[in-house]
Formats: sequence, C-alpha cells, structure tokens
Amino acid sequence: TSPQEPRGVWRTLDGGESWARILAADCSSVIFDPHRPERIYAAGYNNAAIYVSEDGGGTWQPIPCPFWRPKALAVDPADPRVLYVATSGCSVLRATRRGPIGHPSVPTAPHPHPK
Repeated sequence: TSPQEPRGVWRTLDGGESWARILAADCSSVIFDPHRPERIYAAGYNNAAIYVSEDGGGTWQPIPCPFWRPKALAVDPADPRVLYVATSGCSVLRATRRGPIGHPSVPTAPHPHPK
C-alpha cells in the first residue's frame, strides 16, 4: 500500500471485483482458525493488539498486548484453544483462549519453541 491508501484488513465477496475494509488497523498477519473458519485473528502490529472476529470479519474485538507487538499468528492444529504469537522481540508466545468468544489470554513469558 502507498501512504495515501487506507490500511487494514480487506474482504471481497465477488471474486475481487470490489473490496471492503473490515478492520481499520495496521496488521502484520491475518489467519483463519482451521477448526472454525468464521474465527479470524489479526496481529495489529502498530496497535500492539490481537484482533479476533467470531463472525467472518463482521465485528472485531481487540485484545491489548501492552508489553509486546504481535507480528505473526498460528492456531495450534492439534488444539484450537492454543494460539502461538511471534513478536517483534523475536519471542514465540503461547496464549490460551478463555471466555465466551475465545479471546486469548495475554501471555506474560515466552514459551519454549516446540521440538
């Protein structure tokens, strides 16, 4: 994108003919939960937050990450309650979802890399 173009997460429903911005945040990573495709996660790099949508991008809930900036996200393929977060500080954190809409808890310490 150029500095004049609005940033965020965009969606098309007509094969790319038209696009609509569904999240107005600088995001470095957007993933779909393989266990629930209507659940989308976005790593809001400049906002230091993870955004989650439970309805395919219709609405978003921010999850503040006050001590680190998320860069990349991955849902554990074996356990949909686990979200891995790569940070700008070169750490990989493990978050577990809690609450009615599956928000990750904000991790406080790096998780060892899986072997």
